Amino acid sequence: MGKETVDKLFDAIVNGNFEDIWNLAEMNQPFDEDYMEEHLDIVLRKIMQKIENADFDYFLTRRNELPDIFIKLLTYSSRVDVIKEYIEKREELGLTSSEIVDLILATKDKNYIRQCVEKIDKEFNLESYHIAELIGTSNDKELIQQYLLDSEKREKLNLNTYEVYLMISSTKDIEFIKQCINHAKEIGGMGSTYIVQLINQVNDVQYTKQCIKRRDEIGLPFNDIFEYLTKKNDINLIKEVISEYKDFELNSPELVKLIASTEDENYIKHIIENSRDMNLSPSGITTLILKTNDINYIKECVEKRDDFQIQPHILKLILATYDSQYMKQCIEIYEDLKLETQAVVKLIIESNDKQYMKKCIARKEELGLDSYDIAKIVIMTDDKEFIRECLNDVNLDDMNKKAFNMAVNTQEAIKELHSKTKIKLPTNMTIGMEIESLGKMSATLKERGEAFLDDWTRKNDGSLAPDELDEDGIEITSPILTGSNDRNTNEIFKVATILQDFGQYANGSCGGHVHIGSNYLTSVQAWHNMLELWSNTESILYVISNEKGTIPRKGITDYAEPISGEFEKALEEGSINLEDEKDLTKFKYIVCNFQMNKYKGINFKNLFGMTTVEFRLANGTVKPEVWIENINLFGGLLKAAQELSIIQAKNYNERTDEEKAYLECFESIRNDDLTEKAKLEKLLELVIDKEDRDIYRERYDVNIELIKKYPELQNSIKGKLAKNKFKVLKENDENEKSDVGEER
Repeated sequence: MGKETVDKLFDAIVNGNFEDIWNLAEMNQPFDEDYMEEHLDIVLRKIMQKIENADFDYFLTRRNELPDIFIKLLTYSSRVDVIKEYIEKREELGLTSSEIVDLILATKDKNYIRQCVEKIDKEFNLESYHIAELIGTSNDKELIQQYLLDSEKREKLNLNTYEVYLMISSTKDIEFIKQCINHAKEIGGMGSTYIVQLINQVNDVQYTKQCIKRRDEIGLPFNDIFEYLTKKNDINLIKEVISEYKDFELNSPELVKLIASTEDENYIKHIIENSRDMNLSPSGITTLILKTNDINYIKECVEKRDDFQIQPHILKLILATYDSQYMKQCIEIYEDLKLETQAVVKLIIESNDKQYMKKCIARKEELGLDSYDIAKIVIMTDDKEFIRECLNDVNLDDMNKKAFNMAVNTQEAIKELHSKTKIKLPTNMTIGMEIESLGKMSATLKERGEAFLDDWTRKNDGSLAPDELDEDGIEITSPILTGSNDRNTNEIFKVATILQDFGQYANGSCGGHVHIGSNYLTSVQAWHNMLELWSNTESILYVISNEKGTIPRKGITDYAEPISGEFEKALEEGSINLEDEKDLTKFKYIVCNFQMNKYKGINFKNLFGMTTVEFRLANGTVKPEVWIENINLFGGLLKAAQELSIIQAKNYNERTDEEKAYLECFESIRNDDLTEKAKLEKLLELVIDKEDRDIYRERYDVNIELIKKYPELQNSIKGKLAKNKFKVLKENDENEKSDVGEER
């Protein structure tokens, strides 16, 4: 194998031509792409053996031309002396952390690997998770045990939960993994989520059952066990665990979750009929009845409520039928069913029959309805004339008078504004919002607001500073909004208009936090785009995130400070390494843990758990149109980042003219010396629909002039921004990223 073949190998790898690589390896079977993908390491090792026996020196000369490919191939070489030489020259050669780890492991020299590990904090500038990977994949169990069981060494490496897991998992030694699971509490630093992943790696049904029985001993909450069993989707295993529930010491809620997860209607019904033998709680039995999704069976269970002892839960069952006539029948016998007044009110509303609602109001004494109950029912008729009649005829307190007026005004306000402002995001993008407001009615809204605010949660907020002494602060948080943009738009208009009708307002102590589901970004490249789009336009976003005529609130850099400057510094100093990480979960983990706290204009601390990106820089408001404009802006950033990643994955010739223009717009933000106004136009082109861009242009033109009048505020924001064009990848990686403007 001479120079020509070495050249062919590099060309084949660059072009992704697996068949040429296969032929160069002289495999003893016809080309098989599936086998090739699965066993690429075997193929490359064969090729490297041939290169070593032919012209290895020429191979070494190719290092500067294609350094990434060269280092990858070198890890398959048996020339340990050369590998160690490259490790020693790592700084001179500019090797990345991942490349250093790969080369150290490629030596397969346990003593050498140990020496490298011992010198890591003095000589190697590696991230802790790369160190964990190095120790874990060394296959040196003694070394791994040293660092896992020795608290001093573990603390020296500052290993977090993921890195402890990675170290154990990397060994791929089932017996060793079991040993670590069994001594999880002694090892320390390993969260329950990762214990479950290790159990999954063991993939042994009997061992899994042992772990469930010993869950307290190894520090494994039932919720994690449940998630593991349901994801595994082994119904027989779940039923085995259920049948042995006494041995597993499962309580009623745990047992119910497992039974429901089987999705087996007949099995669930069988369990319900024998529920007393299993000591299931009434609420658990109700959950299982609902899980059957059998309307007739649900009605049968309402009849047998005393047998199942589910009297306190029958309202749930009646509502679950979605049968208006059945609900009316239940209202007529509410005393026999022992339904409380609030249950009757709920059924009247859910019957969704305006005429029937009116009849029930006329029978208020018979049904035991008070003025508060009537207010809730009347509002749901959505009949303005009838609402006005009731306002005059029914004796209402101030709270319910406000509610009646709100019912009339809200629908008119929504119709007027909805035609102008709508959510325009992908329906699979999740949205959340936290409305902070102040007013005299805050306490009342918290106590009695469920009649008007549905499943929006309400809590006191002592951090808010009211304008008057007799006012309080309240935070109202939306449920996860997803699916229909029209429905979500209506929800936001309704809630914000209600707050206005109750006299609530926002001042400089209020923030307008928007959450967008982070799982919308499905690749590391999309995250690169998001970070670069945000960091290169952060100064503009602090201007256009507030309605026209306002400036960022006082203390903005305390509660929502810019983040691009910190990112820039961390990348320059090497305290974080984003460019080498290709695994999506690991990448998000680095971004999440980069932040010390949540008080950033864009907050990544919720990437695990809530799984959201939180935008905290906007001021608080009770204006629905401002909320929706900001949701479109912040959601548009994620939408653009994802769309760009899809375009970037295509070859130049595969992209449409529109896609090329879209990508060029992004590259202009990243690379060109643009004025702020020119950059704003590029940002809006990527993020906002054409017909809505004037909203943000007007915000910018007015707000920037206002901000200039407050140099202290302007400088406090500017001082925390990135100083240069922000890029995740180094300059020499740029061609791999975009291929903009030329055919390759």
